[in-house]
Amino acid sequence: MRTLSLRNQKGAGLIVALVFLAVLTVAGITAARLTNMEERMAGNAQFRGMTYQNAQSEIRSQIAAYNANLLGRKPLLDAANQGVAAITSFPDRRQALAVDAIQSGANITTNTIRYMNKSICEGASVGKFECSGYEINSVSRLDNGASSNQVQGIYFINSK
Repeated sequence: MRTLSLRNQKGAGLIVALVFLAVLTVAGITAARLTNMEERMAGNAQFRGMTYQNAQSEIRSQIAAYNANLLGRKPLLDAANQGVAAITSFPDRRQALAVDAIQSGANITTNTIRYMNKSICEGASVGKFECSGYEINSVSRLDNGASSNQVQGIYFINSK
């Protein structure tokens, strides 16, 4: 039977432990970096969602203001009186008219309405009403750079 003495040890255990410690350190640093990146991605998604909701909310508020009373439709009339900025599909398209944001604290940087065209309304009362098409554009931007540009078309019905 052979006995091992401490004099026969050459330090192999120390080398294996150091290599194992180095591998665990690299794995830990990689995991920390991935976690940090995932946290930033989740934050960016939250900011994008917030700007989207702000821009959509502003569009809904603008539409509600246009429907509130005749005075609320003044921006629509002003947009129809803008200079022509025609494109092939919409020859009556006018230049965009900047309108004030209704939502306070929504970080709306751009808010415009544009007259697009006028046509006969489809439906049961064809020929009795005229439909005016408009395009509402709202841009929400946060200080961290997240932004959302939302555009919605609307039609207003006017009697002939």
